[in-house]
Amino acid sequence: MNYFQKNLKFLRKERSLSQEQLAAFFGLSKSNINSYENGAMPKIEMFIQMMDFFRFDPSKFIQLDMEKHSVSRDVDLSEEEKEAQEKDLQYDELVRKHTEDDRRFHYLDQLSVQELKEMYIDLFKSRELVIKENMEVKAKCIDLLENKLNQKK
Repeated sequence: MNYFQKNLKFLRKERSLSQEQLAAFFGLSKSNINSYENGAMPKIEMFIQMMDFFRFDPSKFIQLDMEKHSVSRDVDLSEEEKEAQEKDLQYDELVRKHTEDDRRFHYLDQLSVQELKEMYIDLFKSRELVIKENMEVKAKCIDLLENKLNQKK
C-alpha cells in the first residue's frame, strides 16, 4: 500500500504548516498540495524535494503509515532548525507574492507617462463616483430608518 498522501498530510500537520505554506515552499499552489493529500502523486523531482524537506527515506515515506508506526527520521529538527525552516517558508512566500505582483503589473512598464496619468485620473474619478454613490445610499438608508421610526410614533 502507498501511504504517501496520508504521510504528507500527517507531517505537514505535525509541523504546523498550512497547505498554503507548504505549497509556497515548493513553489506550488495550495491545490497541488491538496491533490497530493487526496491521491495524486507529484513528479519524481518534487517527490525528492519533499523527502529532503521532511528528511525521510523515500521508501519509508511510501511504505509505512507514520501515524501507526514509530518511524525514526534521518535527522530530528532542533528548535533552531524549525525556526530556520519557518523563515525559509516566509521568505519563499514573499518571493512568490513579489513575482506574482511583477507579472500582474508588468504591462504598466509598457505604458507612457501620459497613459499612466490618464489611468490615474480615471481611477480617481471612479473612486470619487463610488464614494458619492455610497453617500447617497447611506442617506437613503437613514431616511428610511427615520421614516420607520416616525411611523411607529
